[in-house]
Amino acid sequence: MKDDKIIYITNEEVNKPNPNTSQEIPQEEQKNIKQPEKKKSLYKYLTTILLAILIYVLCAWSSQVPMAEIIDVELPTIVFASLIITCLVENNYEKIAYIGYLIVICVIYLIQPSYAFLILSALIAQACTSITYKIFYNVYDYNINNTEVVNKKQSRIIQYYHRMKYHIALSIVIFIAFTLLSYYYPSVFQQLVMPALQGMNEGVNNGTVQLSTVPLFTNNFTVAINMFLGGAYFSIVTLYLLIYNALVIGFTGSTLPIVYYLTFTLPHGIVELTAIILSGAAGFRLTQAIITILSGIPNDDAPFTDYVIVGGRMIVDSLILLVIFTILLIIAAFIEANLTIPLGTTILGLI
Repeated sequence: MKDDKIIYITNEEVNKPNPNTSQEIPQEEQKNIKQPEKKKSLYKYLTTILLAILIYVLCAWSSQVPMAEIIDVELPTIVFASLIITCLVENNYEKIAYIGYLIVICVIYLIQPSYAFLILSALIAQACTSITYKIFYNVYDYNINNTEVVNKKQSRIIQYYHRMKYHIALSIVIFIAFTLLSYYYPSVFQQLVMPALQGMNEGVNNGTVQLSTVPLFTNNFTVAINMFLGGAYFSIVTLYLLIYNALVIGFTGSTLPIVYYLTFTLPHGIVELTAIILSGAAGFRLTQAIITILSGIPNDDAPFTDYVIVGGRMIVDSLILLVIFTILLIIAAFIEANLTIPLGTTILGLI
């Protein structure tokens, strides 16, 4: 099979009927083909609704909202919102669904912010479900039937990007979503993030936290490497650290004047947050590699060694991201220790 983007041949393509023939597919076989698609849509809806409920319930618990109040109005609203957006996405109205929900969220936030939180939970859940699905069904990625996806027209860097783009997208969506939640709903997460902020301030005041290049790099690298290694635990630790860091950043931004906050965070923050997002993507890739290897244990479709080879190549992809985010953290630590404060002071003095 030849494609404009990918060149590879699978066993299915070899046995595929010739499209030039007048052979028709019986109606019974057409029903069997459509049935898996219906199941996939049902699974996506169920995953989206469960994830949306989990996001909202955990956030509500952190702000000590009574469970009776959650069950009464909030859960039915989340179910309905999840159903609508999943139906739109599954019927190829993905852009309309996301843009429409963002507009609705902004309008509702001006009227009743708590209900905007509900719709936003459904949007986050749908985005995460869709991207996760694309991670495991990425046509550019390594696969068992053909462990080398070859594209002679693209460089190795572009091929690597196509293999990793959905992992990065998932990390971006999660990080931005919870940063915005914490920024616009700081009271919800106050009890969760305040201990970390107080500990950081006390460390700076008593000298245990030093604002120099090596200590800053060591602190950030510890978080990033734990996010990466968290992929070995099916990304549970990765998700926790990614979400928690996003909540701290959003909450801190809500407590300070926006100009002051951006001035003293953007110079190093752009590089540092990019590294954090990439470390999350590396953790997700590591999880995918482990799942791929484990899926070959009871599978008779291909030798177990094929699954190990594919999983190994996925691990190499995650290690490449490890090298990249380590370099970015070194740069970010140097900027934060030597340039951020003088640059921020100068900018604020000119305003």
